[in-house]
Amino acid sequence: MKISKCLAVFAALMTLSSTTSVIMAQTETGVLQTQIDSLASRLNRVEKKTSGWDKLLANLPKISGYGQIGYEWNGTSDASTSSFDIMSVRLSLAGDIGSKVDYKFQFEFVNPKLIDAYVRYKPWQEFGVQVGQFHTNFSLEGPMAPTDLEAINNAPIVRAVCMQTPDTRDIGIAAFGSFLPRNGYNIIEYCAGVFNGEGKNKVDVNKSKDVIARLKINPMKELTLSGSFSYGERGVNYVRNLRYAGGLWWHGDKFYLRTEYLALRQSEAGLKRNIDGCYAVAGYRIGKFAPVVRYNWMKSDLSGAQVSQSDYLIGVDYRPFRYLRLQANYTCTHYNGAGNSNIVGLAVTGIF
Repeated sequence: MKISKCLAVFAALMTLSSTTSVIMAQTETGVLQTQIDSLASRLNRVEKKTSGWDKLLANLPKISGYGQIGYEWNGTSDASTSSFDIMSVRLSLAGDIGSKVDYKFQFEFVNPKLIDAYVRYKPWQEFGVQVGQFHTNFSLEGPMAPTDLEAINNAPIVRAVCMQTPDTRDIGIAAFGSFLPRNGYNIIEYCAGVFNGEGKNKVDVNKSKDVIARLKINPMKELTLSGSFSYGERGVNYVRNLRYAGGLWWHGDKFYLRTEYLALRQSEAGLKRNIDGCYAVAGYRIGKFAPVVRYNWMKSDLSGAQVSQSDYLIGVDYRPFRYLRLQANYTCTHYNGAGNSNIVGLAVTGIF
């Protein structure tokens, strides 16, 4: 009987011990789960704050720009000049407003002026709208940034046709898009717009508008064929300007070649001015170096008075690292019936 009581007491004690262990384990598990939940809550709050900062930073404008300092020696049979020059200092602010809208503002601090100020709406790859002040996208070389040019300056025929009548940028509205996407490129690209015709930062002074369009066909990733057209009447005297251009651009990893023919037909009060010309620029990248050669020919006819010139350029482009570019160019220009000129140009460009 005593043995039975002892066994009963022992069994009760074992049951109590087991129950106590279970209760303690459940209590420890509960405490641990509470700690885990608390930590998860804190991490969630941190993630929300980080996500909020990421969204804020993503919506801030992206700042970029460049500064370009140059030196030029210009010698002719009569005289020579030599000068250092701060060629350009630009600052750009660009960003996105949602997934289909972006914007850009660009300022020039040398002879301060607003360069770009536009908003683009891109609902589809095939169609978008751009409004404001921006490149009119006439020709291949005309819209290229100075940091992308192979030589220090644009080809003379490009300056004559694209930049003196009156600018590569204007205020207006344009449609753009691309078709037939391939691996990293589109076979067809287009842009067409209506502009004031007076250049950047200028209102229209007549009731006429410039119509400018460009079509690019890319048969392969490295090859671009381009055709451009522009017509407008500018100024208070309604000076008629008709421009057209056609070009080819091979932009391979090492070798590149771009050539264009450009023409201007201008008339005002019985006076006619015709400009025709072409250029070809080529280079080959060898590591951080790229030797460059360019030929330019241009003919100008002002009511029967004809002037022509040929330009031969050799140079080198050296990029020691991503944010620094060094260029050296030598140009010999032969003027029809007016002798030659020789120009040595140096440029240092810092990009950020």
